Amino acid sequence: MNPSLATARIVSVQDSLVSIETLADSTKPLTKNEVVYIIPSRSDAKHSERLKAEILRINGKVADAQVF
Repeated sequence: MNPSLATARIVSVQDSLVSIETLADSTKPLTKNEVVYIIPSRSDAKHSERLKAEILRINGKVADAQVF
C-alpha cells in the first residue's frame, strides 16, 4: 500500500483495540461500524500485513477500532 493513500494514523494500541486519528488532508470521514484495514509499517517492506478492524466509536478526529 502506498503511504500517500493513508487516511489515518495509529495513535495507540491496547490489546486488540487500536486508536486512529484521521489525517488533515483526508476527504472521507470515518463512520461507526465501518470496516477498515490497518497496515502496520515495518522496516522489512517485503511483508505487508492488513489487519481487518471495525470502528467502534468516534470522538472528533480520533476513532477506536477493534481488530479481528
